[in-house]
Amino acid sequence: MAKRTNKFLYPNSLCFPVGGGIEKDETAEAAAKREMKEEIGIIFPIIKIFGLEFDSKEIYRKITLFITKKEIKISGLKPDPDEIQYLKEFTIEEIKQMIKEIPEDWASTAIATFNEFLGKSE
Repeated sequence: MAKRTNKFLYPNSLCFPVGGGIEKDETAEAAAKREMKEEIGIIFPIIKIFGLEFDSKEIYRKITLFITKKEIKISGLKPDPDEIQYLKEFTIEEIKQMIKEIPEDWASTAIATFNEFLGKSE
């Protein structure tokens, strides 16, 4: 997971380390790969898991979650300092507990995506 910088929308919040908008004439997969290169400095092969719509009083987003089966060493990533304060690995159980105890530390889109992921994987 990543700690965002003081950027617009969810400043200083925990979230997935790669994310962003789709540019005109770009597919969700192409956007994910572009964002990977921009935000962590490397592109991995990805697999689409699901899409969801997120609607709150703050924002409306269509979210697509991709994963990789490639083993990733966090030390090999180069987070963009304009986007990410730091990266840290957590287990699924640790994330569940952290969201339960201090949900305000998390971007609401990350919570919604994580909960959808849990529902799909159970």
